[in-house]
Amino acid sequence: MSSFAIVLLSETMFGGAQKRFLNLHHFFRQKYGDKAWFIVTPRMKSEIEATYGIEFLKGVYAIGEINTKLSGDTNADSIKTLKPSSGLKKWIKSFWIFDLYFYFKSKNRTQKEFEIIDQFTVEKDIDRLLAVYTGVLPLYFYFNKQKRNKRIIFCNMDSWFSHFETNPIKRFLRQYTLFHRAHEEADHIDILSPFILEGLKAKNYLPLKQSYSITACSFIDYSTCVSGEKAELEFVFSGRLEEDKNPLLFIQAAIKLGEKYPQIKFHILGKGRLTEKINTLLSTYRLDNIIIHGYVKNPCIIFKNTSVFVSLQKENNYPSQSVLEAMACGNAVIASDVGDTRLFVSEQNGWLIQNNEEELIQAMEFCIQNPELVQSKAAFAYDYVRENFSVERASDYYYSLLYPKDGKI
Repeated sequence: MSSFAIVLLSETMFGGAQKRFLNLHHFFRQKYGDKAWFIVTPRMKSEIEATYGIEFLKGVYAIGEINTKLSGDTNADSIKTLKPSSGLKKWIKSFWIFDLYFYFKSKNRTQKEFEIIDQFTVEKDIDRLLAVYTGVLPLYFYFNKQKRNKRIIFCNMDSWFSHFETNPIKRFLRQYTLFHRAHEEADHIDILSPFILEGLKAKNYLPLKQSYSITACSFIDYSTCVSGEKAELEFVFSGRLEEDKNPLLFIQAAIKLGEKYPQIKFHILGKGRLTEKINTLLSTYRLDNIIIHGYVKNPCIIFKNTSVFVSLQKENNYPSQSVLEAMACGNAVIASDVGDTRLFVSEQNGWLIQNNEEELIQAMEFCIQNPELVQSKAAFAYDYVRENFSVERASDYYYSLLYPKDGKI
């Protein structure tokens, strides 16, 4: 058996995808020893050590330099897009030369990353690479070789990427020019969900001849997930406090219900660009039963005592790590009925609603008035995620992509 590596070069906060593939690597490392590697950025490596400890650093290799310009609240998409500002900068960015400059700047950086990765793969006898999202960009240069001795699996897990709403061509040129080759020439494309697959087909970003499959399942580390006594019914929202997560919708519902039901607690976990706006809004009402926790290293500490997890993403709740963690800690789920959310939220473990304040308040108030039904759905959720969303199932799937039965590199 040759060696293989997962490549995930993220500069954003340590979110769901990072957790998922770190757990996958850790499982592979325990099973295959030094045949399994995880290539990351220095920022990711430091966050792995700070959050999970040195045990999870085995087989983790960092490339590049630490980006000191990024803060914990930064969104990578906004950095890559370089959104136009007012005045002279906006005028300059209106020219095609800016897109050209950005393209060559990105290409130069990724070429340097490729050279480091290529040398590392030679040293460790790595001939199979599982490239997660932007982790595929440095591997672009493998596609230029006449004879490629690496099997490359491209993991496309970006739900908004395949569903552009405004000016898709310009946005695509700025951010994803190098993804063209990955879609065309990767040995296989792993697509996170049917929602993303349909979007790729609709935009003609997926060649008909390409070999692809849908990811077997999402998964989490269940070792930290326990269900507490849950003496009182409590609601929880957890995620980046960004527009796409819809935290303000939860806050608005919590304020109205918090005034009506002062005995009910509403927890908010996470931080982001809406943090200040949320704090300002809540300071007006001064409700003691709405609790802002900020970033929580281990959210299961909160989840074990809550009863209902609220997930209100605008595009797709699947494959949210927070939803899985909450269910694994005995929470029923109220979720926006968008994208592939129905892959893990149903009437057996929760409620699916439209993304509006009226439906959210109705669903939350129904929970308050029917605690026994909440308990029943939460109990189902506890067992459901463990049976259907496991690292064992995911690892079998990814191993079959890395080492197909036909023996192809």
